Amino acid sequence: MNDFIESTKELNTKVKYNKLLEALTTTTETPETPIEEKLELNIQEAPPTKRSQWQYLRKSHVTQRGLLVCIVLYTALVFQGLLVVQAYAGPLFQKALPSMSSTVASVLFALVSIVSGVVAAYLIDMIGRRPLMIYGSLATGLSSVILGSQIQLNWGPNWLTAIFMYLYCIAFTVGPGSVPFVIVAEVFMPEVKSLASMIAMEWLFACMFVALYIFNPLVNSLGLGAVFYIFAMCSLLSATFCFFYLPETKGLAVDEIQERLKRPRQ
Repeated sequence: MNDFIESTKELNTKVKYNKLLEALTTTTETPETPIEEKLELNIQEAPPTKRSQWQYLRKSHVTQRGLLVCIVLYTALVFQGLLVVQAYAGPLFQKALPSMSSTVASVLFALVSIVSGVVAAYLIDMIGRRPLMIYGSLATGLSSVILGSQIQLNWGPNWLTAIFMYLYCIAFTVGPGSVPFVIVAEVFMPEVKSLASMIAMEWLFACMFVALYIFNPLVNSLGLGAVFYIFAMCSLLSATFCFFYLPETKGLAVDEIQERLKRPRQ
């Protein structure tokens, strides 16, 4: 029995000795990473360089398509004519409605525009952007044709001219006069929104300058009635473009709008 106990103690001593020897001969420190590997690791872990807004605009075809849509909508906003009519409201009403004070007619015209803008703010979320733009452009074109024929042919009394002038104002303000500003605020990603919105707004100012510059020569050469026919043609083209290329953006996140820009009719 004593021999067994002594052999067990000797075995335990040998095991402890072997473990201690193994611990002494094994290197516990990890080899230091070379400087070249550290530099390479830092380069690989460095965040990618952020692209500028111009680079983002050049690379993103969806953003380019959204910018094109906004430019066309702003062009339609100007050349459907109401901004020009507002700028020349006094002379226009004096020529179209000689029996009514041009000042009174212009003030009523401004009040109608304000009320129509409030109605547009309500309808734009209830009906949607796309239907409001399409049907508003069609209504603006129809009002322009009737108004132009009335001014040119004088087939009705003067008060009828005033009615169609105000109907033309309502149709434009509810649709083409309001929707483009909402679309511009919705279709662009945050990375490029400021640049794209600025480009679209500068295009709007350029179109306004051109429209105001050529309006008087057109009226003098063609007549006021024929100018409203041009407005009607621009309204029809605007409705056609919106039917094929303008996606509905009501209640959608910006990434969903980007997908719809690829397939606008869906």
